[in-house]
Amino acid sequence: MINFNLDINKRKILIIGSGNVAQRRLKKIIECTKDIKINIVSPDLNSKIKLIFSKEPNIKFFKRKFRFSDLKNIDMVIACTNDISLNQEISKICFEKKIFVNNASDQSLSTIHFTSNINISKIVKLNLNTGGQSPFLSKIMRILIEKVLKKPIDKLLKSISYKGKIDNKREKDLKSKINNSDILKKVSKKGDNLFDDLIDK
Repeated sequence: MINFNLDINKRKILIIGSGNVAQRRLKKIIECTKDIKINIVSPDLNSKIKLIFSKEPNIKFFKRKFRFSDLKNIDMVIACTNDISLNQEISKICFEKKIFVNNASDQSLSTIHFTSNINISKIVKLNLNTGGQSPFLSKIMRILIEKVLKKPIDKLLKSISYKGKIDNKREKDLKSKINNSDILKKVSKKGDNLFDDLIDK
């Protein structure tokens, strides 16, 4: 598996299911872009999704069970029903049709995985990924970075930026200062024992 960023502008996404997972996935997608078409297929509609749906003209809701014809002209599928067998079948068809799929009940049947995102600044954005194996660990890493590293990294960025862009000369000067100091060793040593009190030895 390789991590990369996918431009989903003007893409067509199908979300099958409307529970909490669907709501989280939908929220993340529309935070990324508004220039997208999303179809949601489910016999029921989560109240939070209903609120998002009412505000977003590019989202269509079909109150019924999934049909395989729903996959026509779709670029990406999110299978998050409470029926594991159905999710598996959807993944299988998506594999055959070469459609990107995220299976919420079995990440091994997914070709895309949602990451935990951190926006340090307009320039730096971090994606944390455990391959779907531990969203909890991704969350912990995100909190650590936001609470411990976000401000220092932001200060570093400002020190090497000019008018919102990286200035090569400033970056080179800072790189030289860091390489000639022991700051990275200090940071590494300080973090080695961070969870020792919580982990059984």
